[in-house]
Amino acid sequence: GYDREELTGRHQNDLFGVEIPIRATAEGFFDGKPAWHGVVECRARGPRRIFVDLTVTPILDQDAGLLQFIAVGHDVSELKAAIEKAQVAERAKTEFLAQMSHEIRTPLNGLVGFLELLDRTPLDARQAEYLRNSSLSAKVLMGIINDILDLSRIERGRLEIEEVPFATREEMETTVDLFSVTAAQKNIELAAF
Repeated sequence: GYDREELTGRHQNDLFGVEIPIRATAEGFFDGKPAWHGVVECRARGPRRIFVDLTVTPILDQDAGLLQFIAVGHDVSELKAAIEKAQVAERAKTEFLAQMSHEIRTPLNGLVGFLELLDRTPLDARQAEYLRNSSLSAKVLMGIINDILDLSRIERGRLEIEEVPFATREEMETTVDLFSVTAAQKNIELAAF
C-alpha cells in the first residue's frame, strides 16, 4: 500500500514485523549461501499486517565485498491464512475422530460383554450360530473402531507399531462367516476351503 517515494530511504525494520538479521544474513552469504529466504510479517499501510515470502540476495563488488541487497517478495497472506484454517480443521477432525471412537467403544464393549454372557446360557444350534456371528461382527466392528483410533494417533504422531501373530486360516474363516449371513439371504452358499 506504499508509494515508491514513501519506501525509499526507510529502514527495513520500519516495514517488517520481525527484524531480518542482516549481519547474520551477510555472514551466511560469505559462507557460500547465495540468498536469505523466509516468510516475514510486514506492516502494510494502515493497521493491516501481511505475510511476505521474501528472498534477499546480496550484490557484491569485485572483491566479494557487500555493496547492497536486493529483496524480492510476494504477498502470501491468503495462503498462510488458508493453511492455518486447514490446520485448525485438521485438528478438529482428529479430535472428533478420537472422541467419537471412544464414545462408540463404550456401548460396543457392553454389547460384547452381553454376548459373552449369553454364550454361557443353554442355546440350540441355530441360536449358537447366530450368537457366534453376532460376536464376530461386534469384534470386527471393534477392530474398525480401533483402526479409526489408530488413524487419529497417526495424525497426532503418536502411533506405536506392534507385531501381532495371526492365523491365516482363522482370518479366512472369520471373513467368510461375516458375509455368509448376507449371502444366505440371497440364497447363496458362501464357503472357503
